[in-house]
Amino acid sequence: MGTNNFIADVMSAAVKIQIKHGLPAAAITAQACLETGFGQYVLKQGSKYSYNLFNIKGTGPAGSVSVVAWEVVNGKQVDVRSNFRAYNNYEESFNDYAKLITGASRYKQALQVKPDPDKYAYAILACGYATDPGYAKKLISIMNQYKLRELAAEMFKKEVNAVFKDVLDHWAKYDIEWLEKEGLIGGDLQGNFNPDNPATRAEMAVMMKRTIDYISKKMGVA
Repeated sequence: MGTNNFIADVMSAAVKIQIKHGLPAAAITAQACLETGFGQYVLKQGSKYSYNLFNIKGTGPAGSVSVVAWEVVNGKQVDVRSNFRAYNNYEESFNDYAKLITGASRYKQALQVKPDPDKYAYAILACGYATDPGYAKKLISIMNQYKLRELAAEMFKKEVNAVFKDVLDHWAKYDIEWLEKEGLIGGDLQGNFNPDNPATRAEMAVMMKRTIDYISKKMGVA
């Protein structure tokens, strides 16, 4: 897969993460590019392919792969063998990344600056995502070289406008878009959501029914 194709594929998935969680797609894409050499060096052990785009350590849905990778320890670059999470597909890798960043208290600082890709890059480094002191600068360099901020903004706008055009600049846009994509809410005949209009009793009933069905399906009791 060529560099541009890899970026396009990763960005598409990263934009969905941005819509759902507010994490910056440009920085996420840069991370996947840096961690895997633009998809050329996704971790594997023998014939076991990890699908790990972010080199997250530990055990994943498909177990782990044991790999020797360089880290910076006491200011020196050394080779360290570690277990990295393995997934069944790339989607699991993206979802696990989002879960890690939004769910771990150590990344609270990064969440506070998530609207800004550059500040986010420095924040995740400060939070301990990587040992390389030049990690943030490398992410910003990739974002600059491949115009990832501009590409993310363009793809995000297209993705959001395809659903509700009137929530693009609304403070609750991420939650509104996620709820729509999960099928829990809908818009009017013109494709608008009218985010600041009060809901009718009928609309509340529909949302409650959809929510109950959604939770039941997730719990496997539908």
